[in-house]
Amino acid sequence: MRGRIGDERGAVVIFIAVALVGLLALTAFVIDLGRLYSVRRELQKTADASAFAAAAELPSPGAVTAEGVLYGQLSAPGAGTVVAPADVVSGYWDAGTETFAPGGSPLNAVFVLAERSVANGNPL
Repeated sequence: MRGRIGDERGAVVIFIAVALVGLLALTAFVIDLGRLYSVRRELQKTADASAFAAAAELPSPGAVTAEGVLYGQLSAPGAGTVVAPADVVSGYWDAGTETFAPGGSPLNAVFVLAERSVANGNPL
């Protein structure tokens, strides 16, 4: 009986090693997911700041784009280009139907897309 118990002593170490590998993998996944949500929140903040700044320049489309891109850079320092000129679109917002028409008349709204991507040179 005693010899049999002695043979099973190392089994717990194997179970602990396997459990630790699984726990470390789960921890890494949770950290990555948290980073993704954090970057998503930062991009939303950047898009909002750019849209508000750009809307102040309406109805001049050139000034709207320039201001939107500028505030995109100021709101996300170190992230590279998160708001490209093509990502700032002025148009018409119809409050009755809650729709946005790019380039519509009169210009009363701005749509800004902030993203981190390979195309912008700053993928996450």
